[in-house]
Amino acid sequence: MAVESLQKKVPIKLASIGRIARTILKYEGVREASLSIVFVSSPKIRSLNRQYLRRDYVTDVLAFDLRDGYRPGQVNGDIAICVDMALKNAAAYQTSCARELVLYVAHGILHLLGFDDHSPRDIREMRKKEQEILSYLGKKTETVVSCRFTD
Repeated sequence: MAVESLQKKVPIKLASIGRIARTILKYEGVREASLSIVFVSSPKIRSLNRQYLRRDYVTDVLAFDLRDGYRPGQVNGDIAICVDMALKNAAAYQTSCARELVLYVAHGILHLLGFDDHSPRDIREMRKKEQEILSYLGKKTETVVSCRFTD
């Protein structure tokens, strides 16, 4: 697993993110995983969204499934997470940036496991599974960022 931060606004504890991602994968019954997670700024995620999905806007998470066909218990993919969106949504939903970032990690992994969020039913299923994972992780979610942010 590779975890990297290409932004400077939020100091992310990359090893903690790796541990949490492995915990989520194990919880979901994944036996084999090749996963990269990268934390980026709004301009970068907008660029990736435009380049790969032909959508010209900032989003919170992009997940790219790199498997050659579906194989149960296996994940092979890349996840890009927008730190700027995590800060914005943490303020809007009165939660911590750390919890938002872990939610986005879970969200990306769930996409790689086949969950979708396009129809109202799919959205409900995705949100329910995200909350189940966050509950399972408990206080571990607060260990992924340092306390100080830069503007």
